[in-house]
Amino acid sequence: MKSLHPLRVDGPPLEETRLPLGMAHEEVRRLLVGVAISALLLTMAVGAASFSAGRHVAAAEDPAPVSLALPPVAPPSPTPQTCREMEQELGPIELMFEAGKTTLVADLARHYLENPGPLPLCPAAKEKLASISYHASIQAILSVPATDGGHEAYERWMAAEAAASADDLPAEGRMSAQSILSVAYGLGQWELARGAFIQMWREGQIVPEDGQQITRYVAILRNWGNALLRQGAASQARAEQMLATAQAVADAAGLPIGEACADLEASGVTHCRSIPPDYGDLVLATLMPVGDEDGLPPSVER
Repeated sequence: MKSLHPLRVDGPPLEETRLPLGMAHEEVRRLLVGVAISALLLTMAVGAASFSAGRHVAAAEDPAPVSLALPPVAPPSPTPQTCREMEQELGPIELMFEAGKTTLVADLARHYLENPGPLPLCPAAKEKLASISYHASIQAILSVPATDGGHEAYERWMAAEAAASADDLPAEGRMSAQSILSVAYGLGQWELARGAFIQMWREGQIVPEDGQQITRYVAILRNWGNALLRQGAASQARAEQMLATAQAVADAAGLPIGEACADLEASGVTHCRSIPPDYGDLVLATLMPVGDEDGLPPSVER
C-alpha cells in the first residue's frame, strides 16, 4: 500500500498570516459586521431594482383607460298618432288625377273625407283631399259638352262648391267663376255659364256699366233658350222665358240687340214681348228701373 504524500504545489510557499491572539475576537467581530452591512446593502439594492422593474412591468401591463363617455341614449318612443296623415293614400290618388280619372278621383277623395277611419284626418291631409275632390269634380264637369243646356253641370258645380265650403277649402284654392264662365260658354253649358256670370255679378266683378259683359250675358240666355227649344214641348215654356229674359236685359241695358226676340217669333210666338221674362233674374232686376214690371204677366215657373 502506497503511502499518501501531501499535495505539492509548485511555486513560492504561501505565507500564513497569523492574527495576534489578543485581537482575534475583535477582528472577527468587525469582519462579521462588515459582511452583514454589505449583505444588507446588497439586499436593499436588489430590492430597489426589483421594485423599479416591477413598476415598469406594471405600467406596461396597465389596461387601456376606461372611456368616460356616457352610453348612447335610447331613441324616444314614437309619439302616438292623433290624426291620419294619408301619406300612402295620397300618392296613388294624385297619380290617378294626373291620368285624367277625374270622376273616380273625386269619389275616392270624397270617401276618405267622409270616412277617415278611427283617427280624424290631419289638417294638411284634409285640405289636400278637399282640394283634390273639388278640382277633380270641376274637371269632370267641364270635360264634356252639355246635352241638356248645362243643367246637370250647374247642379254639380253647386254641389262641388257646397262641399268645398263644408271642407273649409279657401276661395283662393278653388276655380274662379271667370274661368268657369269661359269654359262653360265654350262647351255650351249655358245654365252653368249663367250661374258663374251671376256669381261674378253678385260679387261686383261685373258691373251694370260693362256693356260688353251684358252683351255676353244676353248671348248666354239666348243660347240657353234655343237649347231648351230643341228639347221639345216639355221645355217650351222655359225656353220662351229665357229668350224673353234675354231680350228684356238687352232692352234694359239699352243695347241694340234683337236676336232673342227674332228667335221667339221664329218659334211661333206672335209678339216676342208678350212673353214675360224672368223677373227674378238678378241682372235684369238690377238693370230694370223700379216699377217697370208693373202690369206685366208673372214670370213662368221653372
